[in-house]
Amino acid sequence: MNGIKAIGISLVLMTAGFLARGQEMLGLVNSNYSGSQGLSLNPSSMANSKLRGDISLFTFSSFVDNNYFYLPAGEASFFKMITGKFEFPYFDKPYGTGQRNIPSYYLDKTSKDLYVNTRLSGPSVMWGLNDHFLSAHLSYRMVGSIRNLPYDIANFSYYAMDYYPQHNIYFERENYRGAAMGWWEAGISYATVIARPFHTLWSAGATVNFLAGYSGMYVQGNQTDYIVYNDSIINIEYLDGEIGFALPLDYQTNEVDLWHNLIRGTGVGADLGITMQYRDKPYMRRYAGMYYRKKFEDYRIKVGLALLDLGFIDFRTHAEQHSYDGVSNHHVNVESLEYTNVNDELNSVSYLLYGDEEASFRGNKFRVYLPLAASFTFDYHPEGPWFINLTFVTRVPAFKPMLERPTILAITPRYESRDLEVSMPILLYDFYSPRLGLAIRYRGFTIGSDNFGGFLGYMDMTGYDIYLNYKINLHGEKRPYHSKRNPCYYN
Repeated sequence: MNGIKAIGISLVLMTAGFLARGQEMLGLVNSNYSGSQGLSLNPSSMANSKLRGDISLFTFSSFVDNNYFYLPAGEASFFKMITGKFEFPYFDKPYGTGQRNIPSYYLDKTSKDLYVNTRLSGPSVMWGLNDHFLSAHLSYRMVGSIRNLPYDIANFSYYAMDYYPQHNIYFERENYRGAAMGWWEAGISYATVIARPFHTLWSAGATVNFLAGYSGMYVQGNQTDYIVYNDSIINIEYLDGEIGFALPLDYQTNEVDLWHNLIRGTGVGADLGITMQYRDKPYMRRYAGMYYRKKFEDYRIKVGLALLDLGFIDFRTHAEQHSYDGVSNHHVNVESLEYTNVNDELNSVSYLLYGDEEASFRGNKFRVYLPLAASFTFDYHPEGPWFINLTFVTRVPAFKPMLERPTILAITPRYESRDLEVSMPILLYDFYSPRLGLAIRYRGFTIGSDNFGGFLGYMDMTGYDIYLNYKINLHGEKRPYHSKRNPCYYN
């Protein structure tokens, strides 16, 4: 197998197990009733919650999006797929021989990106005492990302080397990458009010997570120069890249084993956040003794900043790392290559590029960083139950290799009350794709999507987004708002 196709197949293997947390769950996390769910966007958010506490029984969220594969408008929708009414038709490849059952934007010469984010959480709890809030949670997360993949490598990987419009063209590619991980997460969060200077209220919060990695993989293409002459011959002029993997797979027999070695790596993660609120009247002041009774303190404007998913997982069990450091082979006959398992494939690639089957091996451990991001939120409360929210979340590519989430810019009007809440996010995904979302909460149950159009089938479906949450909200309205001896709350 040639080096280019090896990386392409690795990317396919990397993402295959993940096409199964909505991206940001905007209709859930920005609410004043979000409670412990708001921690995923800013851990300081629970310091001035309308809830005294909550018990979240489960949260399921799943997000998939890309700019290469699609299902045609009018032919598929998420509802058809989950009800079994949609069948993937086979069609002839645009060039060469054979068939595929998912169309692609193969003529689009922009770089290709993919992001998959799935989370299953529960149970989690949150409890507040005056200005102090604690939360604990358990969850399982699966995240996969591909960034800056050149269109030619995507086409050769999906349609094979008989994609003849790209024959006899010298390609120079660099800095394309992908990563995927599945891991268990157990964490604790703390938030508190740190200052009340008259009309403003400042709060800060942090989350610390212990991570247990179930599986992980990454591909880093630093530089790749190559020419494909025909459907079987490739000239690898220069290849500088590396891969690492720790998968629930026997590398010698290719047998999948989902239940052995449930933990292949360990690590830590953290979220940090701060929030400022402003209101027209002074905030409640704190007095000594028992005169102080915490309640929700309303605001006109709320601004939050947070750093999310700062951390990593080190994989050391059933792990391998391979590197290709400036290697080449000017005449690789792909048809002559034969292998039956992962080990044979890696040995063949190493022999072709180094002349030694074991030269590419670098060790039995590697590290993958979490999808580090910065978030900014601006919540405006004009009056009554109406709110308008601005959310901006952007990746912070500070490490390699790492999972990389897309950039999200959203404006979300919402109606918010104790029993009913309706939100309608209007999003710009990665600065090029507009989206419309919808979320509805009735008491403790929320259902929503940040890409509602993907469910309807009126446009090409390049992904989907859905989230569900059910929790028991613990309200604090029946507690006394202030002491009769010394009232300290300004309405």
